[in-house]
Amino acid sequence: MFKAVLEAGQTALKTAIVINGGAAAALLATLADVIRSQSPNQLLAPLGQSWLLFMIGLGSAGVATAFRYLSQATYAASMYAEVEAKKSKYYRGGDWLRNLAVLTGLSSYVLFFCGAIAVAKMIVR
Repeated sequence: MFKAVLEAGQTALKTAIVINGGAAAALLATLADVIRSQSPNQLLAPLGQSWLLFMIGLGSAGVATAFRYLSQATYAASMYAEVEAKKSKYYRGGDWLRNLAVLTGLSSYVLFFCGAIAVAKMIVR
C-alpha cells in the first residue's frame, strides 16, 4: 500500500510537469508566430501572461518533486534515529515537507487551469 501511495504521488507530479511543459511549449510556438507577424497585435500580452502561468506551474511541479524527495528522506532518517525525541522531530519535518509537496503540486494544477482559462477567453473574443 505504501509503495502505491508513493507511485501515485510521483505520477501526479510527472503529469503536472508534462501538461504544464506541453502547454508552455505550444504557447511559445504561438508567441513566436505572433511576434513574427507583420503587426503583433493585442494577442501578445494575453499569450505572454498565459505562458508565464504555465511556466510557473512547471516550476511548481519541479519544486513539489523536490519536496516529495526531501520528505521521504526525512521519514527515512526518522527510522534510523536512536533517540525517540529525534525520531519525532524527523517525522514532523517529513510531515511538513510532504504538506509542502502537496500544496506546490496542487498549485501547479491550479496554474495550468488558470493559464488554460486565459487562453480560452482569448480565443473566444
